[in-house]
Amino acid sequence: GAFESSPVYDPATRTVYYASWADDSLGAVWSQVLSGAARRAPPTRLTAKPVQYGSLRLSQDGRTLAYLRGGDDVHRGVDLADQTDFGLMVLGPDRNEREVTTLEWKPSYPHASRRPPAISFSPDGSTLFFTEMVRDTMFLRSVRSDGFDRRTLYAFPHAVRAVMSPDGRWMAVQEYLRSYVVPVAFAGKM
Repeated sequence: GAFESSPVYDPATRTVYYASWADDSLGAVWSQVLSGAARRAPPTRLTAKPVQYGSLRLSQDGRTLAYLRGGDDVHRGVDLADQTDFGLMVLGPDRNEREVTTLEWKPSYPHASRRPPAISFSPDGSTLFFTEMVRDTMFLRSVRSDGFDRRTLYAFPHAVRAVMSPDGRWMAVQEYLRSYVVPVAFAGKM
């Protein structure tokens, strides 16, 4: 059997997208329609490269799927949460997978490395937000979905997780064992 993770659901099409891992076929991103006759059909494989995938996010209009693609560390037995370099990928309505940017996850302390980077979309789907961990600082960055205009928005020296809200007005930040929900205008000023 396969290990399935990172599910996201599109209510408009009643489709679930998820990452999967099996020792014989390795990793992939899949979709499964949950209504009508299509629900009896086998899942559809959306990715071709057999590596680890995770942190799936669907744009609010349901047209674009974003996810992390791990490196070739899988051949050395490295779990997705322990990998250090990722591709931030998108899959649009044309079903062509493309890399938007690369990101690092290189913490100097092990507590932050047990969870892959977070991804979210701006409300209009034109921008992706993602986290990067470099030594002891978590960065919340943005990049347009075409791969241009990469920016650092905030640096959190004690954070282990930061995620934007779907409307882009709020941010949840976890610092060690404490969590905060703050307006984006005040983020980084705690």
